[in-house]
Amino acid sequence: MLEALPLPTVILYVAVGLYVMGFLFRNQIVLRALVLTGSSCYVIYYYIVSETPLWDAIIATGLIMASTAYGLINLLLSRSRLAVPWAQLPVLEAMTTFGRIEPGLFRSLMKAGSLRSATEETPLTQEGVPPEALVFLVSGGMRIRKGDVDIVLPGPCFIGEVGWMLGTPASADVHAAEGAEYVLWPRETLRRTIRANPRLETALDALVAHDMARKVAAAAPKARAASADAGSDAAQAAE
Repeated sequence: MLEALPLPTVILYVAVGLYVMGFLFRNQIVLRALVLTGSSCYVIYYYIVSETPLWDAIIATGLIMASTAYGLINLLLSRSRLAVPWAQLPVLEAMTTFGRIEPGLFRSLMKAGSLRSATEETPLTQEGVPPEALVFLVSGGMRIRKGDVDIVLPGPCFIGEVGWMLGTPASADVHAAEGAEYVLWPRETLRRTIRANPRLETALDALVAHDMARKVAAAAPKARAASADAGSDAAQAAE
């Protein structure tokens, strides 16, 4: 049947078919790639369908192709680590231990904060005071002081996440150890950034939730051990 059709008609059907296929896909990269290919077919069709090329239609379709190509390039860059600054790659690697975040969203997140290095022990949160920032410890350690308890824990992890999400006071004093690398996001700046980008808010909430779940899971065995010790002491006292 296709052999009996004129070439311009075949090209037209191919173009329409590519458009229809593109609109059936939810994947934006596949959709835009098919629309871009279909538009190319339309340009060829407008050029050969008559003795004189249909320049108005060619120019209009060319504009559609340009906007589609621009959106496709932005999508590819948003998912590629090539556009992430070299100095921020360790932050991205550390952050992906808690889940996936697109490099494009990561770049938007980093624009709202600053990457810092602790040249000495640096306070990050104060017990009883709502944190003024959300902190992500990339490498190195942090010193946690709560009452008589003083421990040092390694990164990567978020610091002040509960206070940032709920506005509650910090439950302990936390200091970045000397030599630690961390990212600090001022609370209001970060809130403005995620309000402007709902996808970024969803991704950040997922990362923070994963870290909180990991901390709870790590603390559970210690809590059970402490409970068992308390029960043993009580039994000995009863004897």
